[in-house]
Amino acid sequence: MKELAAIAYRDTTAENREFWKNEMGNALREIQACYDEKLDVMRGELDTMYNVKVLRMRQQMALQCRAFPSFLLPVDATVYFSFQK
Repeated sequence: MKELAAIAYRDTTAENREFWKNEMGNALREIQACYDEKLDVMRGELDTMYNVKVLRMRQQMALQCRAFPSFLLPVDATVYFSFQK
């Protein structure tokens, strides 16, 4: 193993450097593509979860408004502001 490492370190031709540079670039692009794909999946899952939670909240609010219609009545502003004098 040490012998191969020594050979690799000694061989510094331009062709060898270009090969490793291209290989490293390809590896980085592949890693970036995998990362982006996973990020897109996670973003989609989070978006779906958020939409489900918002839908549930709206459904609960609709049920509460049906059960307690007084929630829909406007607040009497004169009563509210009379406490602040």
